[in-house]
Amino acid sequence: MTQISAIQKQSHVFVRLRWGARHESAATIATRMASTVALFSKLHGVLAGTWLRMHEQTPAPATPGEWEEYVIKSVTRADDGTPEERLGYHPSLATSRPYEQDDEPYAIFKVTAGSQGAIGNNCVLNFGVGTDIESDVLAQADAIVTGLAQIWEPDYAALLTRPLNRAQGPASALPAVGLTTWVAQSRMAPTATPDNAVIEPWGEGFLIRSVPHDESTALSVWEQLKNSGSLLEAPAR
Repeated sequence: MTQISAIQKQSHVFVRLRWGARHESAATIATRMASTVALFSKLHGVLAGTWLRMHEQTPAPATPGEWEEYVIKSVTRADDGTPEERLGYHPSLATSRPYEQDDEPYAIFKVTAGSQGAIGNNCVLNFGVGTDIESDVLAQADAIVTGLAQIWEPDYAALLTRPLNRAQGPASALPAVGLTTWVAQSRMAPTATPDNAVIEPWGEGFLIRSVPHDESTALSVWEQLKNSGSLLEAPAR
């Protein structure tokens, strides 16, 4: 079995969503971004804070038109500045100035969406250092993971830690399994419930909880699902 170190007091937790190539308009991505901020506003702790445009440090858009304008500005561009919509958009938000004030609790939400390239698309929700943030995120794990999965319709959404991500291989073709995970039906065909896991249908996929909620258990659950053939690679395009 792959080994990982125990959770360290200063380790970072994060949420990753991933899906393959999928064309989406700037308007569609803007709607998803607005829905994400609305989801966070219903939670507590750092996620319920004021969200800012990541690089401009100005308040997040407030209307559908402002959101679409912001997404359009984040389009991938060629070296000469020409927009390349087929390679997607990259809007990002933050709750504070994390690179200037590292002692403040913060969250960062980065998106690549609308890409039709081979690398595909993803969302990453990062959190600052500190056990208070980790405890807060773990207490809301189901709401964060299922809420983001419903909004973005990914192949999977997983609450991970850095050591757990490294142990599974961040570039793996299989879905990741974190402390709490949602996996789409197209990427999972459960044959049996692994030891120390609860798996239940949720929406168009499955919600997986590691019991207890720790890295070693989550890694064991991922290995059992991988070895049983329950986790599926993305269909060939």
